[in-house]
Amino acid sequence: MKFLSYAYRFLSNFIFLALVYYSLNFLEKYQQRAVVAILVLVYAAMRAAFGRCVRFISFNASSG
Repeated sequence: MKFLSYAYRFLSNFIFLALVYYSLNFLEKYQQRAVVAILVLVYAAMRAAFGRCVRFISFNASSG
């Protein structure tokens, strides 16, 4: 089951990065590219922060 979660994470990250890559290539104006890049950074920061928060809460609940 853990292997499936890693495979899903790899596949979803790969698809997300491919979409970002192609969207940045198709945008012609620098300002539009900057907005997409900032949104990707915000998404990555939120995902990292939320993932750490969930792991911390589940670790504290199980060790309690």
